[in-house]
Amino acid sequence: GTAFKLGHSKRVVSVGVGMIYSAIGLAGALASGLIGFMIDALGGDIRLALSICSASPLIFGVLMIFLPERGSKWMAKQQLAAKKNV
Repeated sequence: GTAFKLGHSKRVVSVGVGMIYSAIGLAGALASGLIGFMIDALGGDIRLALSICSASPLIFGVLMIFLPERGSKWMAKQQLAAKKNV
């Protein structure tokens, strides 16, 4: 839907979706080892290890709010502002 409206080809969209699914699979494979390592490093405290892993996406989500926008809408606003200044 949306990716095609932005002018991306079917190939580009399918590569992007494939990369996302690959990253999800890799994360799922590595997560159990990471949790086990954290449990050992934290002295056997499984609750603390799981709490840290559960809080990480929330922290990254909050930090994403502060990232500057650099998408197609931003580019269109920049081009419109440049045309107005000329």
